[in-house]
Amino acid sequence: SLYFSFTEYDIVSAPKWVGLANYMRAFGGVWAYLQTGDVRQLKDPVFWKSLQVTLYFAALSLPLNLLCSFCLAVLLNQKIFGLRIWRTIYFLPSIISGVAVTLLWLRILNPRMGILNPFLRDVLGIANPPGWLQDPNWAVPALVLMGLWGVGGSMIIYLAGLQGIS
Repeated sequence: SLYFSFTEYDIVSAPKWVGLANYMRAFGGVWAYLQTGDVRQLKDPVFWKSLQVTLYFAALSLPLNLLCSFCLAVLLNQKIFGLRIWRTIYFLPSIISGVAVTLLWLRILNPRMGILNPFLRDVLGIANPPGWLQDPNWAVPALVLMGLWGVGGSMIIYLAGLQGIS
């Protein structure tokens, strides 16, 4: 990755060495932007937008994943009927293939043919449910929701810690 960051590479042709040109484009105009506040000063605004979206995703996803997996571990650390079945149910999604999970969530979140929007519209009475992955305002929250599908792996680690397994 470090090598390719110093090249111009389109996957089809061989990488061409460009040195620091990629970094100069990514960080070029930052000083002028900080002085003026004009986004047009940035030479590569796509880089900064992608950095913003990445930080937004991390700020939503990380605390939610940690909180959900810890709460599930605390709940499944109690003595309840069918404890092994519940632990299996919550852990199973984290070992299912990523491709299968992605296709499942694409089907669930499809605004026209998915099953979530009719549920929101008919059962909860939300008149205009979001377009999920097609809507820029809802794409990151939808990806965070998809990520919560696999909290079972972290739950097992917290559960082991709660039970004192070294």
